[in-house]
Amino acid sequence: MSNKRTVTPNRNNAYTFPDGKPRDEFYNWMQNVTIQINGIEGEGSPVGVIDAVRLTMYVNILTNDIWIKRTPLGDNTGWQLL
Repeated sequence: MSNKRTVTPNRNNAYTFPDGKPRDEFYNWMQNVTIQINGIEGEGSPVGVIDAVRLTMYVNILTNDIWIKRTPLGDNTGWQLL
C-alpha cells in the first residue's frame, strides 16, 4: 500500500486509461479500500512480517487469532493480538 491513509481519488481526474485499466491513484485507492474491508489473512503472526496501515485487521488462519495494527504504515511491528 502506498498511502498512510485511504484517500478518495480526485473526481476531477480520470479514473481509467482509454483501454479501461485503472490509473495509479484509482488502483491504489481500490487496493487500500479492499484491504480495509477484508483485512489480511496469513499463516502465523504478522509481527515483523506484515506492514499495513494503522487499524488493519489480520487473521492467522492456522489459529484463528485476530490481530490489529496499532502503528502507521512503514513499521512491520505494532501488531496487537485481540
